[in-house]
Amino acid sequence: MPDKLPAEIQQRLITDTTLRALLATYGSPALPAVFQRRAPADIGTFPYITYDLDVVADSAETKLREVTGLLMHVWAYVPGGSSPGKAQDIALRIVELFDEQRIYESDHGGQRAFYRGQTLVDEPDADGVIHIVLSFEIHGWNQHMATFLTSTN
Repeated sequence: MPDKLPAEIQQRLITDTTLRALLATYGSPALPAVFQRRAPADIGTFPYITYDLDVVADSAETKLREVTGLLMHVWAYVPGGSSPGKAQDIALRIVELFDEQRIYESDHGGQRAFYRGQTLVDEPDADGVIHIVLSFEIHGWNQHMATFLTSTN
């Protein structure tokens, strides 16, 4: 997985004006509450997003292609927990921002995300907490190696 992929994901999430309006803020300066892996113990406010990346498959011989799994967790609080409400709005915006979009591109290649589905996770020990998990695959490619392998010289 390219080193800059987590930073590109983070940047896309915290700079989107729609998400900025929907998410809680955290830290100083106050930024949208978006965290890699897990939220800090003192987060204390909802809604927020956490995300995890994991390399699913790569082509070790040529480094031509790599697939990275991306799980986005949307956490919100709804008294009574009866409806996903704002959490679903956040989830829909994340899909708009990432599905079939290039995450970044360089001279060496790039990364494109593909939405694979969403799950509403039951949180029986946390009354009113809404937890939606969005699943994406990020396909990466090495432009120089692809050109080399397909050239006719």
